[in-house]
Amino acid sequence: MLKQIKKTLAVLLAVCFMVTVTAGAVSAHADDNVHKQVTKPVPTVVKKPVTKSVVKVVKKPVTKPVVKVVKKPVTKPVTTVVKKPVTKPVIKIVKR
Repeated sequence: MLKQIKKTLAVLLAVCFMVTVTAGAVSAHADDNVHKQVTKPVPTVVKKPVTKSVVKVVKKPVTKPVVKVVKKPVTKPVTTVVKKPVTKPVIKIVKR
């Protein structure tokens, strides 16, 4: 049993070592690519600069009014008039 545990730990140690070596090699190779890309010159040259204006000139100003004018005032009454009065008889209860 002890020999099997030692063999398993040895295999795990070897796997961890290989993973760290591989990761170090990959990261070192990635750094080399970054430096090569930065030092490359720009392949195309700008031949004609941009001469268009950034702001567009307003040719015709807006002359519309902001608020609408009320043409006809409101003439409706606020309350309604009672047309027929209440004529229910009042019943008075007398206590004896």
